[in-house]
Amino acid sequence: MALSKVQAAIIVMLGTLGQKVHRTRLVKLIYLADNTFYELNGKTLTGLSYVWDSYGPNAISNAIVKEADLLAHASLINMAVQPSIYGNDAHLYWTSEDRSSEALTQFSAGEIQVLRDTVKKYGAMSIRSIVGLSKKTRPFQQAKQYEILNLRLDPRANALQQRVKANKQFMAVARRGIKDIALGRLTDQDALDRLHKERA
Repeated sequence: MALSKVQAAIIVMLGTLGQKVHRTRLVKLIYLADNTFYELNGKTLTGLSYVWDSYGPNAISNAIVKEADLLAHASLINMAVQPSIYGNDAHLYWTSEDRSSEALTQFSAGEIQVLRDTVKKYGAMSIRSIVGLSKKTRPFQQAKQYEILNLRLDPRANALQQRVKANKQFMAVARRGIKDIALGRLTDQDALDRLHKERA
């Protein structure tokens, strides 16, 4: 079965956590990873969009839960259903480290770093704390109930991207110049002046 980015993120997250994970914890951790990745890159890691539902940020159409259940039915992750203290069912997911390592091949180094950093920062927190933290994120704070969350690029990351882009353009021009010199294609000042007059 070819994995989608959402499915691969679920498997990596579960394998990195290395324990049985409550459905709510999984959803919020994937959201936090996506929000962080969006702040840095202007897009989500999984390709998902999010909405403010009754319990905080959630993927539109409850996509994370649906994908986790599909993975469980395909025996790519494990799932157990047990009674909760609130009288309803608690869904728990887990997987092996080997399965997680296979899923890592779907991601770039930067994406892997965000997934691992998310687990490192928030993985040991209680479900209540993770839910509370997800509700403190800027997209959630700036939305109203049942609205789609407007994830945003962090201005500092945007400024850094612009500098990197400018540096890449400079380096491209510099490389062309070095190549021209190596091939003996030199431009003197008279030729530059003529070119400038033609463009003016």
